Amino acid sequence: MSHIPLDVGALSRCGVRDLSVSLWVESYKQKLVEMERMQFTTRIDAPVSSVHALMIGRETFKQWTSVFNPSSEYESDVEGSWQKGSKIRFMGIDADGKRGGMVGYIRENIPGKQVSIEYVGIVDGENEITEGPVADEWKGFENYTFSEDNGATRVTVDV
Repeated sequence: MSHIPLDVGALSRCGVRDLSVSLWVESYKQKLVEMERMQFTTRIDAPVSSVHALMIGRETFKQWTSVFNPSSEYESDVEGSWQKGSKIRFMGIDADGKRGGMVGYIRENIPGKQVSIEYVGIVDGENEITEGPVADEWKGFENYTFSEDNGATRVTVDV
């Protein structure tokens, strides 16, 4: 399960119309399975502040991550916050109806500039697994960098 970037439908409802995003999402989902270091960049026809806000807003997060898991959501020890240092859990329901997800910490959140998430393990039902081989497979960083590009936003994702 993952919560990777940018549902075209959610973005287009906010005035973003970049067809290359859908191809980018499909490519990103395929490469995620390979679990290698990857970088993706796309240009979104919307202001940086809007793209950043859409990415981390509770309701818009559910919209853009639904392409990966229709039940995606996030939980945080600071309710509704992506505050630097906060523990955060990205949750959903799998095909068998079991609740699970990923456990991480927000290492950076500079509005309109960067979001950095360090993953430390998974959630399996009600259990957090942050040690051992299962957790080790999920450990790593997911970094989003936002920059202005002639009135649009360039988003770079490093995983």
